[in-house]
Amino acid sequence: MKDKVSNKILVNIILILMVVMLSMSFYKKYINGNNKNISNTKNYEIIENVQLDKNYKEKGFLIENKKKKTTVTITSGEKNTGGYNIVVTNIDIRGNKANIYVNETKPSKNDITTQALTYPSIQVIFKRDIKKVNVIDYKTNKKYSEIKNK
Repeated sequence: MKDKVSNKILVNIILILMVVMLSMSFYKKYINGNNKNISNTKNYEIIENVQLDKNYKEKGFLIENKKKKTTVTITSGEKNTGGYNIVVTNIDIRGNKANIYVNETKPSKNDITTQALTYPSIQVIFKRDIKKVNVIDYKTNKKYSEIKNK
């Protein structure tokens, strides 16, 4: 009888540990922004890991206004390996102005990464005209520079 109780307790502990570990992996994935399309609201849509026609070596953002939509492409520039990412942490829209707060993540020293040049980017597509956009690093509060299309 005592062995049955011990086995049940052991099985319950293992199940609890598995649930905790699984929920931690989902939490890490969400925090690191590994979702392909992390947000789609009535005001904007966020698309990660955008394949751009041009690889932007400099950090900054581009604005494109078309058909009453504003697309903001944010790049963190050329990186020597994979594992880098940009995550939108907040968007503050007031009238026709928007502040986009971002966090750039990088691989840890122990991560196995792609050994190739990468160009991390993300897009925010506003479903209306936005006249003024600021992209701000949420940790340092520094503004990104606008990249002018050449």
